[in-house]
Amino acid sequence: RQPVLIYNPAAGKIRRAPERILQRTTEALKSVGIVPERLPTQAAGHATELARDAVAGGADLVLVLGGDGTINEAANGLIPSRVPLGVLPGGTANVMCNELGLGNRIERAVERLRRCAERRIAVGRVRSNTGGSRHFLMMAGVGLDASIVVKVNPRWKAKTGKLAYWAAGF
Repeated sequence: RQPVLIYNPAAGKIRRAPERILQRTTEALKSVGIVPERLPTQAAGHATELARDAVAGGADLVLVLGGDGTINEAANGLIPSRVPLGVLPGGTANVMCNELGLGNRIERAVERLRRCAERRIAVGRVRSNTGGSRHFLMMAGVGLDASIVVKVNPRWKAKTGKLAYWAAGF
């Protein structure tokens, strides 16, 4: 196997203790027989490029440790390849991990991923008025939802987590 782990050092959980989180993740993956190459993101949008390059380099599994945004970016880099995507909770809200039943704890998510069956899924695609497009796996926010996310203060989010979304909504 040639797995890679794309991780976002600025994501909610990781930002607080990056080396400790990476060590825990690496140990959990190793316990189930996965020893990935670690690829940190360096800026917004970088996970797309990392995923695309990993597939071109022969990766047969792409794991993502980050928030929902990092997961979405990596998914956009994998489409239309047949390389599986595994997600691990490293963000503030971890909506996707929770919806998939993986939870918020890295060790539990790795154990649950180990028992998952690989399957292809349908993805959605949103096109903008300017001609750009983007795929999504679970949901795409528009209107009030998108407005709230845009208004979230990054510093406040770093300090308060999910509360920053509520504050932006109010």
